[in-house]
Amino acid sequence: MSTTTTPNMGMILPVPGSELGPAWATELIAALTNKVDAHNHAGIGLTLGTSAMNVNADFPFNAFNATGFRSTRYNSQASTLVLGTDINCLYSVLGNLYFNNNAGTPVQITNAAAVNSASALTGPVVGTIRTITTTFTVDSVTPDYELYADTTGGAFNVTMPTPTNGRLLTVIDVKLNFGTAALTLVPHGAEKINLFAGNLILSANGGRYTIESNGTDWFVHGD
Repeated sequence: MSTTTTPNMGMILPVPGSELGPAWATELIAALTNKVDAHNHAGIGLTLGTSAMNVNADFPFNAFNATGFRSTRYNSQASTLVLGTDINCLYSVLGNLYFNNNAGTPVQITNAAAVNSASALTGPVVGTIRTITTTFTVDSVTPDYELYADTTGGAFNVTMPTPTNGRLLTVIDVKLNFGTAALTLVPHGAEKINLFAGNLILSANGGRYTIESNGTDWFVHGD
């Protein structure tokens, strides 16, 4: 036997003193070129274990997704992350989940064993505001909360979104003009508004209307 094959990289090597040249030189060149120089630890050579990795800096994925995780585990931080690079980050603070938005503002997601809600917050709660001056459809994705309706250019309709349990909207006559040019609420489909089928006309000057849904219909309060 004049050659031997290595167990990990499959290199064919000459046995010292058993093979004459130039065959042994050819085998060495093939082993060095095709195996050693081309080794990638994934099919050529042993795969790398976790002990071979020492990640000591940010590990970029070049805009690709990390997939196939069973779960992810975070080291709990003592306080929220505030570095300039801590944007769009998900992390844990004292066992609660946080997310820093693209401005670096920490948003608390969980509170103890529950999802953090507005009732658990301190300070003002700010809703999403939109000013409308013409026919408008409220969708089920955009988080509209307060609609400032300006009918000085003429009356128009607002079509409601699909009824969703707990959805809240507020419609405000921002120019005190509903008495002259009313705003009409139009159902999304077959749902009722204040238990009646069809449209509901809002016609009080300076009116402020709170609209809520039970998941089936819409209910309007105010004048």
